[in-house]
Amino acid sequence: METLCAVDVCVCTAQDVHENYSACSEHVAPRFASRAEKLMAQGGYTSEKKALCELGCGVMLAGLAGVRQDFQLVYNPYGKPELAKGKPHISLSHTDGLAVCALAQQVVGVDAEAIPAALSRYQILALGRALGFPHERWADPTPELMERAKTPEAWAHEWTRVEAVLKAIGTGFSLGPNQYLPLMKQWRCAWARCGDTIICCATQATPRIALATFDLGRWLECVEGISHPPCS
Repeated sequence: METLCAVDVCVCTAQDVHENYSACSEHVAPRFASRAEKLMAQGGYTSEKKALCELGCGVMLAGLAGVRQDFQLVYNPYGKPELAKGKPHISLSHTDGLAVCALAQQVVGVDAEAIPAALSRYQILALGRALGFPHERWADPTPELMERAKTPEAWAHEWTRVEAVLKAIGTGFSLGPNQYLPLMKQWRCAWARCGDTIICCATQATPRIALATFDLGRWLECVEGISHPPCS
């Protein structure tokens, strides 16, 4: 019988955070507020979106796991966060104005990727490198690789699978393909779609994703004493 792992995934948009930026900054662990401020100071559209998503991750950790102080999180040597109290296990991601937070009773990795309008050669070859496909610098992608990236959505599924597993392992791309590809077989993945974004979760049992939108307004109203996660 297949073993399942329930994974609660909440999402929060950069727009929601932008509309409540000051209030959000006051009620998250200082590390997230500080990162957001530094990104904001860089200026530019991309940095602002990253800042808002960084703060959004902090907001969801505060609302879903009660993380309001830096000491409530610990980090492995590669920067993967976990709750200092141990469980639930957590993983964070963000892409193109959407922040994502996953919680599970098993070690979990989550990755989110906006589905590209069209795939570039660079994106296809980057996936090939991540999957360990041999490739000469100026050669065209192999037919096998093109099959993995036959559509933008198929490419996003494959890319998020690699990143979600690497986040679950806890190393990110600090390991090379020859080191992490043998470990991929130890993890099971499941996907969910949120608008034009693909979200992948990796756990050692088969993930069963429950996707919800974080109710930021409700969280701000209840921030002094929340009793239930503000997801709908």
